[in-house]
Amino acid sequence: MEKLILFSIIFLGAAWAASAQSPKLEKYLTSETWVSDIPRLEQEYKEKISAAGQSQKKKLEEEFTALAHIMRSLRFDFKKDNTFVTMLMSTQYDAGQWQLVEDGGITYIYALSTTQGEIPFEVKELTETYLVIQNLVNNEVFLLIAESKKVD
Repeated sequence: MEKLILFSIIFLGAAWAASAQSPKLEKYLTSETWVSDIPRLEQEYKEKISAAGQSQKKKLEEEFTALAHIMRSLRFDFKKDNTFVTMLMSTQYDAGQWQLVEDGGITYIYALSTTQGEIPFEVKELTETYLVIQNLVNNEVFLLIAESKKVD
């Protein structure tokens, strides 16, 4: 409970700081639903596959096929009221609150998830078209594109 109260205080302070520092980034984040950028993900895997040894190539190809199937149905919706919804296969997978924070030249999204608790993401790229975030708990990277600009 203390951790939740402390996180809430930090979250509110970060909300004030982020809204003052990054209105352009917040506008990008909240103006679109973000979906997986499958062509970009495929390019990343092609590079891994070409660099892999013969024994790893088939495994990486199978991994990409399975991952692409799931990622095609993934959607992130960051709302202006600092709530988010994550959809997977047309079903709500997660929801909660988020905050965009800039610290030392690095931008973070702090999510307070209803299913996973506190999750910090480092924003690697955020433009009108692209969002690349890395989960700092498990190092998973999401290559996302604005749904309106999606090419599959």
